[in-house]
Amino acid sequence: MRLPTASGTPLDEILGTPSSECVDAVIELAGILGTLHAHGVSLGGVAARQVVRQANGRIAMASWEGLTPDSIEDDDWGFASPETAQGLGSDARSDVYSLGAMLKKAAPPSADAFSDPFVAIVHRATAKEPSHRFKDAIEFQYAVREAMVDQHEDGEAADVTLTPAVDKAARLKHLRRRAQLALSSGEHEMVIQLQHEAETVWSELTGLAEAALAAHPHHAKAHAILADAAFRKARTAEVKLDPEALEAAVEALAKHDNGKYAEYLRGEAVTSLSTEPPGASVTFFQMLPHGAGLLPSRKGLPQRTPIDRARLPAGSWEARIERPGFMPVVYPFYVARMREWDPTPPGHAQPEAIRLPIAGSLGPNDVYVPAGWTKVGGDERAPGSATQRNAWVDSFVIQRHPVTQAEFLTFVNDLVQQRRFEDLERAQPYLRDDRGKKVPLYTTGFANSLDLPSRAHGVAFTPSQPVVGINRAGAEAYALWYSVRTGHRWRLPTEVQWEKAARGVDGRFFPWGAHFDSVRCATSASKRVRIPDVHDLSRDRSPYGVEGMAGAVREWTCSAWVAGGPELSPDGYPAPGTAAHAHAPDLVSKGSSWMEEPVFAHCAARVRMPAHERLPDLGFRLVRELDAKPTSSVPHVGRRSAPPREE
Repeated sequence: MRLPTASGTPLDEILGTPSSECVDAVIELAGILGTLHAHGVSLGGVAARQVVRQANGRIAMASWEGLTPDSIEDDDWGFASPETAQGLGSDARSDVYSLGAMLKKAAPPSADAFSDPFVAIVHRATAKEPSHRFKDAIEFQYAVREAMVDQHEDGEAADVTLTPAVDKAARLKHLRRRAQLALSSGEHEMVIQLQHEAETVWSELTGLAEAALAAHPHHAKAHAILADAAFRKARTAEVKLDPEALEAAVEALAKHDNGKYAEYLRGEAVTSLSTEPPGASVTFFQMLPHGAGLLPSRKGLPQRTPIDRARLPAGSWEARIERPGFMPVVYPFYVARMREWDPTPPGHAQPEAIRLPIAGSLGPNDVYVPAGWTKVGGDERAPGSATQRNAWVDSFVIQRHPVTQAEFLTFVNDLVQQRRFEDLERAQPYLRDDRGKKVPLYTTGFANSLDLPSRAHGVAFTPSQPVVGINRAGAEAYALWYSVRTGHRWRLPTEVQWEKAARGVDGRFFPWGAHFDSVRCATSASKRVRIPDVHDLSRDRSPYGVEGMAGAVREWTCSAWVAGGPELSPDGYPAPGTAAHAHAPDLVSKGSSWMEEPVFAHCAARVRMPAHERLPDLGFRLVRELDAKPTSSVPHVGRRSAPPREE
């Protein structure tokens, strides 16, 4: 959290003349301290000299040092709580004491002191016993704001200004209902259109509320409208992983809320985790913004599963799970304010335990993605992105890197040894020469084996680069061959599996966070002259540890192209029709490449790709279930097995 300081007129000078404007200053200061309290931070008390009114009229902090027995000056004693003055420890209620002392100086005297609401507020805020005070600055702020409203009847001018607000609120409800119906019927373009229309109405509504506040600064209805608008912006910022916008929205919400969003402003969230088997050690790391990405910050000591309703600050988290005899697991999750991370599958009554892979069950290129909810789509800058929805994805294993030239060469040379030349013709990579003619990438070497040339068609190649020039048939043929070789049933990922493996569960735009970084991934913005080796992709890393999903090469999925898709059932499972069928003419490709624009590096980007297409920047990687049964034989390239169930 940023803690800026400012200069201006000290608050102790302003409080010398009690007025409603002085009370407004205390309310604004309470909002500043309330934001700290929502993050679990308190100052231990604040003196009026540490607060200033800036030239623009806004209240700000000149110092964040707070009060301690050693720092208290002569004029500060009235603002220091008993526990602060005696060095007995302090918390948010010590800041409340300071606010109460300031309110006592700020509030204009009432003709009837016994009925003055400010007297009761000051008495409670400055109680000797901390447990008798308001529990934090947020609760204090609500009480003072209500007192201000009670002392001022809504102005006639403000009421007239807000008259059209009733019709606009009704319009918003109507648009919300239409959007829900359009979403349930798969009309994604209509959903986007209705969202844009709602944005316009919200803008008009907030404009009316701001005009009403200009006529009457304590108009309750106007504050309520602006609080609703700020809450909506805060939720949007959470979805878009925009900490700057979230901070601004929370500040506005604290300024206008009358208590409706008190729990949200406190910023608490809840999560429960269980593992199969139980008794695993879990260490929580909060993912905090750092540059273009997110970096983990350890929070607390390891805990043992099952973990029931652990309270954590809202935001993006990573649980690192370990248990003797099992592979370590990375489990990303996201908890919004006033929400609970719920790992319960659709149609189930109980949360699903995180399955721990047995030690040795994953290879060095295997990455385990635990089951759970994920955000799909929702990125306006990503080509082909759908409206954001939540999807449940069963656990799976995905390859850390795309299939390499060396790995694919082993496959095609096995076809050569088996004299399956017709299958070889369909499976091997092809590129186009300068005249546009389709030609094989591999050359014939010793004993009719195929070799990778060091350079072809103006591009340099190495064995550790991702294989390119492969169509769907070639990728599926390799998957079947690799299944026999490893004893696991491998296949192309669905687009929902691919997207979850790339972005985790918090809706981030790129594998590393919210902002594009040309240094992290291989796109046209990186100015590369050849395809990068898979071992050079470590900075393009997803929350699970999958690499090269934003750049390097575009990748096949097994999902048939659905405009506005992927299709999801009402309960959150990807619809069966999303998985590719034997005769689907077009599939979904994901990711950008070393020769493609950065806009395709967005995890939610989708590109329609003809199944027969072979491109110099199009490759693939494979997935399998954690305990998939082995495949006993390899069908010929032209033969199709039944499509896998969509995860």
